[in-house]
Amino acid sequence: AALLAAPMRTESEDVPRHVIRNLLSTLLLLADFFHVLNVLLTQRLP
Repeated sequence: AALLAAPMRTESEDVPRHVIRNLLSTLLLLADFFHVLNVLLTQRLP
């Protein structure tokens, strides 16, 4: 909550918000990919 209340000027010195957002979206895409891969592999097994 303290990070959200911080002014914008200190935010630019920290990690930019779009970098965190890109990282999260990349992790979500990887999680989706591995989930689909896992489903395909388990379906192929007898």
